[in-house]
Amino acid sequence: MGLFGFTLGVSALMFELMVGNSWGVPHVVAIPFAVCAVLFSLAAWWRIRSSAGALTGRWAAIWGLVLAVGVLANFGRLVMTGGAINIAEKQRNQRHCVNQLRMMDGAKEQWALENHKTAADAPKESDIFGPKKYIPARYICPSGGSYSLNSMSNKPACNFPDHTL
Repeated sequence: MGLFGFTLGVSALMFELMVGNSWGVPHVVAIPFAVCAVLFSLAAWWRIRSSAGALTGRWAAIWGLVLAVGVLANFGRLVMTGGAINIAEKQRNQRHCVNQLRMMDGAKEQWALENHKTAADAPKESDIFGPKKYIPARYICPSGGSYSLNSMSNKPACNFPDHTL
């Protein structure tokens, strides 16, 4: 029973390692193995302890328990911080995108001043982006949106939600 708990703990750990290596295995796959490893390891440890030396395998039971608790703790960490990390990343991407939109707006204004353009004129990307232009390389939205420069009377825009000037 102790060796079985250890084997389940190792299986749960292997699933977690596969997830960490981006093999496409979801974290929840390891949870049933980890829970079973905890239960079997505790049962084995209790039976071994109660047998007064008749049963062996105490270390297998303990290591199965340690591995399974580690996997469950890692899953708990992911659950507890996953939402916060995701929100922080979205906010960072939004700020980055808005900053790029501001720089594009400044480059448009500079282009209009230097080329005597009116509010109805719209720059092409080749007027703004490129070597020896206002912005050396075309910007890419970190969230996967796409930019449009628009006319001088309108600000540059990103089609990703909440990425606006």
